Amino acid sequence: MKKLFVLTFYLLAISSCTAPNADKKQVLDKNNDQNTVQDNRQKFTEGKIEIEITTPGTSLGEIFRSVDSKKGNVRKQLENAIKLSSPKTKLEFESISNKNPMMLLNLMLLPWKSSIFLKPGKATAKFDALTYHGENTVDDKSGHGTFFISTQDNKNQKITFTYQKNELGKAGIQSTIRSEDYTIEKTPIIENIAGFTCKKSIYTLKHPGNANNPRLVSNSLTVAKIEVWSSDQMPSSVNFLNPLYINEKGGIMKLKVFYTTDEHVAIIYRFKKVEATKISPEEMKIQQSSPVYNYSKDAVHIASQVMGILFKI
Repeated sequence: MKKLFVLTFYLLAISSCTAPNADKKQVLDKNNDQNTVQDNRQKFTEGKIEIEITTPGTSLGEIFRSVDSKKGNVRKQLENAIKLSSPKTKLEFESISNKNPMMLLNLMLLPWKSSIFLKPGKATAKFDALTYHGENTVDDKSGHGTFFISTQDNKNQKITFTYQKNELGKAGIQSTIRSEDYTIEKTPIIENIAGFTCKKSIYTLKHPGNANNPRLVSNSLTVAKIEVWSSDQMPSSVNFLNPLYINEKGGIMKLKVFYTTDEHVAIIYRFKKVEATKISPEEMKIQQSSPVYNYSKDAVHIASQVMGILFKI
């Protein structure tokens, strides 16, 4: 159960960063706005970030993004969206269902709408997936975090728990990529992401194992390959809030994840919009249900409750 718990949180927590010395400034991805204004010589310290999740190689991401959890009956919305999709998309859905159910599971659980609020030493993420709403806040100095999650259709089904940063992997909020398990290539490739110059690294699993069999990956946290874009203008501390913890010197702003050695389908998340602005105490706060559990003491109870929330569809 712990492995599945970690898996389903794979893309929940996402890092953020913002630029100092300005009350408000926006930096858009270079692909969408050539007039980037970010001074790349400075690191971000406070502001808001919007995250974009895409699925290159398949149009299924558009199907999942079209579902509005606030309108209720997510299953019916998803069925209708597939029914109205193109023949190509229907074939993709059938193919992934048969060949790579792990990918389909993650598409169901991805937080398609995510925002990050950052202040010096603290970060809060608020996000929505098809079946759940989540909020996560972390104090970088103390290493203490609090996580809230509830179902979309029944806000009475919810749970809040605290954790320490060294428990992130155990709690399912983050999975650690161990450098000794991967061949790491530091490429000369440079990409502009949200106005920041990022360097690309490629992590390739030395012994793919279950990554070669997508039907087994649901019982494993094996990731066959990860393409990582990091920037020296981003503090490395934000990497503790990424869905995967990767020991990069710079702050990671984009991940392209391949669950199996089949590289036709991947999941990408990246900083889409970065806004340097003052963040209020209210924006940093998260909802809390009662009682507030402690992961180190209540791990089994937390896991069972979260499972019920994630798979309520």
